[in-house]
Amino acid sequence: GYATMNGGTTGGAGGPTITVSSLTALRDAVLSTSPKIIRITSIIQGDGESIDVGSNTSILGSCGGGLTGGGFRVKKSSNVIIRNLKLYKSKAPTDLIEIQASTNVWVDHNEFYSDMNSGKDYYDGACDVNHGSDWVTISWNYFHDHYKTSLVGHSDNNGSED
Repeated sequence: GYATMNGGTTGGAGGPTITVSSLTALRDAVLSTSPKIIRITSIIQGDGESIDVGSNTSILGSCGGGLTGGGFRVKKSSNVIIRNLKLYKSKAPTDLIEIQASTNVWVDHNEFYSDMNSGKDYYDGACDVNHGSDWVTISWNYFHDHYKTSLVGHSDNNGSED
C-alpha cells in the first residue's frame, strides 16, 4: 500500500513496548514522537475526546483490546501504525480514527462499528483521512453498523490541500 512509499512506515519499531489498560495511561503513552509500541489489552472507555497520536508510534490491540467512546487523532504526524483494535461508539464530533495533515500512516486489521439505531448524525466518521494527508494505507479493516464509514478529503472546495 501507499504507506510503504516515501521511506516506508515502521511505526514504533525499535522503541519500548508499553502496555496500557486505562485512558490516562493511553493518552500519556502516545504523545511523544520517540519510537514506541503501545499495546492495548482491554477495551478502554474514552471520554468523548480524541487522543492525539505522536509520530513514530504503533498502537496494537491484543486480547481484544480497543477503545470505545473516543477516538485517535493523527494530526501533523508521520510513521504511525494502528492495528488489531476494536473501535466503536464515538459520538459526534469525534471520529474513531482521524488522520489530518499526516504522512506514512497504516491502519490495518481493525474493527469499526457503532449502531444503526441512534440516527445518522449521532456518531461521526469511522476512519477519516483529510487535510492533505499522504502515503496512507487502510487495509483489511472490518467496517459495520455505522453510517459514516470513511471520509477522504474534507471539502469539494479544498482541492489544493486534499
